[in-house]
Amino acid sequence: MDLDVLYGIDVPRPWHGAHPYGRRAAEQRTYREAVWGALPDGVWWKVRLADRMGFRTAWAVERHFREGRSHCPAPEVLLGHLAGLTERIRLGFGVTLTPFGFTPPQRIAEKAATVDVLSGGRVEWGTGRSAPMEQTAFGVDRERSREDWAEALGIVTGTWREEYFEYASERFRFPRRMVTPKPVQDPHPPAWMAATSPGSAEVAGAAGLGLLSFSIMQPLEAVARQVAAYRAAARAPRPLTDVTTYRVGAYTLVHATAPGRPADPRVWSSVAWWYENLARFTLEWELPHLAPGERDRAFPLLAPILGGDVPVREFDEGDMILIGDAETIVTKARRYADLGVDQADVDPGRAAAAAGEVGGVPHTADVTRREAVRDLFARAPRLLGGPVGGVVDIVGAARYAALAELDDAGWDRHFDLVLRHAWFAVQYGGAAVAAAGGGTPVFVASVSGLTAAPLHAAYGAAKAALVSLVRSAAVEMGPRGVRVNAVAPGVVWTPRVAALLGPGGRERNAANAPLGRVAETADIASALYFLASPPASYVTGQTLVVDGGVGVKFPYPTIGDAD
Repeated sequence: MDLDVLYGIDVPRPWHGAHPYGRRAAEQRTYREAVWGALPDGVWWKVRLADRMGFRTAWAVERHFREGRSHCPAPEVLLGHLAGLTERIRLGFGVTLTPFGFTPPQRIAEKAATVDVLSGGRVEWGTGRSAPMEQTAFGVDRERSREDWAEALGIVTGTWREEYFEYASERFRFPRRMVTPKPVQDPHPPAWMAATSPGSAEVAGAAGLGLLSFSIMQPLEAVARQVAAYRAAARAPRPLTDVTTYRVGAYTLVHATAPGRPADPRVWSSVAWWYENLARFTLEWELPHLAPGERDRAFPLLAPILGGDVPVREFDEGDMILIGDAETIVTKARRYADLGVDQADVDPGRAAAAAGEVGGVPHTADVTRREAVRDLFARAPRLLGGPVGGVVDIVGAARYAALAELDDAGWDRHFDLVLRHAWFAVQYGGAAVAAAGGGTPVFVASVSGLTAAPLHAAYGAAKAALVSLVRSAAVEMGPRGVRVNAVAPGVVWTPRVAALLGPGGRERNAANAPLGRVAETADIASALYFLASPPASYVTGQTLVVDGGVGVKFPYPTIGDAD
């Protein structure tokens, strides 16, 4: 699970000083602290530190007229500034208010694309409808705001897709114009939807959008139901944009203490103040259109908070807020991962970095979804400048769990990520290679699919099925000039494996291998290259084991061992 930071630019009262100078000073101070941190030496602290520490995204909200709460009406300005101060962290619009009336869709396209260009392709594009307070001030038709939101998404992505764009409907008209600039990410940045009202999670899933959820004023069980509804709807989406995003982000409050030390009492009083003020604002401006029953179902803890009873300790014990030292926060955060928060690993930043290493073209997709893989291979000839002559597929990840403790979600995740995506890759990648006159898809299997290892039951079973799929594909596609093979690595020394095995892990595995070392990534790449190259033109349906000889060792104690 990735960790993000979100900036609302809260400027709480009281503002010390006569109007307008007190508020001006407070707003200026809050913006400086959000970007630079409250340090006397002016170090680029907060966002720069998050960038260096590996946080995935810095989100900036778009809020209007939120006195004392959020004084951030122009996230594109803040994010454009952060683009020049950071290197890796992604920059999220959290969110652009999208219905007609707030901002014309062509302006949204221009602003988001400009930040994408300035940041080198690091934008996450969140979308939302806002609440009645803002809608009425901008003349937004609240009854048709969801229709307008959906229509605007199509217009924005159309301006990014087409060289010249024009549009006419009952609700919006735009003459033929070239909208500039185009975003760096192809075809455009990942798209998200904020979900607070009942049924919104299902809308996001069905639209192929990432879900921006909230754990404030609702127990995690309610969040779990929301995530489950999103996942169910996302199984057969009708995407509103050209990029399918299958991720869940959950917003909550976090406060870190020194190791082993309890939080200062002021932290708890601050949380209580924050919740009570949010509850009053939410009731007055965001939920007046909901009947009491709908309101209570959406935010079951709203009523007691309005009564002055803010159960911050219950929030803490229920992991609705994350307060404690680093170990405590990580433990609590794991509950969010278990709910499915940020379960899919779709990271355009990593894609860009990998493409940069090999001179390739980055593209991100959730490969467990059929339409995403289909679209990938449909776009590949244009992205690569020619037909697809081969495919090297290295998708896969293991989450270790004892077989007796493995749940349905864990089992399904392994088979979706390891096997389901390979099925799609064989169908669409194999067809692309055949259309190019022949070639070869090569997959990365694993020795876990050939032998048994503790805590690898689901991963190993999925990899074993992948080996079988390779054989079947080779037989069926051979007549079309398509060879299908796989490489099964053993222990490969990567940063993730190093962190998993800990100190001494490299030496232990090197001692276990007849060749006396562990594999490097180049060893696996060489095997993949061989199977994809002309010297292997008569090899198909095979799985080449690259484990340094570990798998051929005699597994029982020998006479020599007794000495």
